Amino acid sequence: MTVKTERGDVTFSDERAYHKISKDAAGNVTYDPWTIREFDDSKTLPSQGTKVEKFEIPIPAGAQSLEVEATLFHYIPSPEATPIRVRSISKRVQLR
Repeated sequence: MTVKTERGDVTFSDERAYHKISKDAAGNVTYDPWTIREFDDSKTLPSQGTKVEKFEIPIPAGAQSLEVEATLFHYIPSPEATPIRVRSISKRVQLR
């Protein structure tokens, strides 16, 4: 997520990643399918489900509006993975 002022200055930027983490017998992260012994699902999204995230965004003094952009990427975790941009939503939010 990126938030910009009317002038285009970035006032906030944050990123969240959700993926299944594969681990070997010692509990170390591995991408080798022959050594995977367990999966850590703590950072996954539920199948056909949703996840709500909260962000605290600083509002610059005097700002009349902010442009908020959220982008969803899909990728298979591996050292060589390249994220695929699935969708990006941008909305101007008017402030009081």
